[in-house]
Amino acid sequence: PRSPFLQLPTEDEVAGLCRPHLSNRKGIRCGTEIWIKFGIFGRFITKDEVYAQINAFEHADFSILSIPQIYHWFDRDGIIYILMQHIDGKTLLAQLAEQPPFEREVIGAVAAAVKHLWDFPVPEDARPGPLAGGMSDGP
Repeated sequence: PRSPFLQLPTEDEVAGLCRPHLSNRKGIRCGTEIWIKFGIFGRFITKDEVYAQINAFEHADFSILSIPQIYHWFDRDGIIYILMQHIDGKTLLAQLAEQPPFEREVIGAVAAAVKHLWDFPVPEDARPGPLAGGMSDGP
């Protein structure tokens, strides 16, 4: 959970920090505890992603899966900004590139994480599609 002493940047500050990176990045680190993910609404990022991550954070067993806590999110001029907990680590591709002999172990951890996601309870007001009510667009 978020530290009560964590000072979040204002929405204007966030937009200003991210503006120079809109064309070539999907996120930036802000201080030591915050990751700001951003992108064009509907193209790279949606509010459905935000709702799914909030739901996952509420139900995750953190000994199986790390899910960043979302502190705040907003939409400005067609860009969605998500301020979330920064979690140190490596992407799956980076991990496999560094330690190919451990591929089976890494794939096993990914399989356990996906199984854990399947075990999350379905919200009572859920209907087919994303939690925020948007259009399904994944395979």
